[in-house]
Amino acid sequence: MDSMSTQTIVSSHIVKFSEIENTKIFITNEKANYNDSIKLLHRNELFQIGYKNILKEIIRTPKLIDNLLGKGFYLKDRNNLKGGFYTFDNEGNLNIGKGDLERTVFVWNKIIEDVPLIFRTENDNKAVTNRARYTIHAVYDESTVVPLIVGIKVDSTINSIKRD
Repeated sequence: MDSMSTQTIVSSHIVKFSEIENTKIFITNEKANYNDSIKLLHRNELFQIGYKNILKEIIRTPKLIDNLLGKGFYLKDRNNLKGGFYTFDNEGNLNIGKGDLERTVFVWNKIIEDVPLIFRTENDNKAVTNRARYTIHAVYDESTVVPLIVGIKVDSTINSIKRD
């Protein structure tokens, strides 16, 4: 992880977010549930990222995958996706259907709307088994702990990435 970093203190230890390759995307390997993730992001003046932005940045900055591989984090988006295979374009838009492994997202979904979503970048073995490099799945219990917190820095001078 390169560039800037920002930090906050949580429960007697410091949580440090590091920017990945000048993308305005910040990451920490701090485990947290949904509410704690939101609190840590806000304390560091970061916002949750949506699936469109993370997919778009993966295309622009392939090294981002290395930082996400095998781990999941909460997305800004709430559950409004139907389950199945999707291929994404350069803008992060999802199109129904399976494509190249590195451009395929599998959405695990049980028709319950308005619950948080977790985005996960699968390692090679799991990606081949799932036939998708990325998975998005609905979380029905906001106390579910994820291994990463990923946020985006947004200010008035940034036009390339918007808060979905």
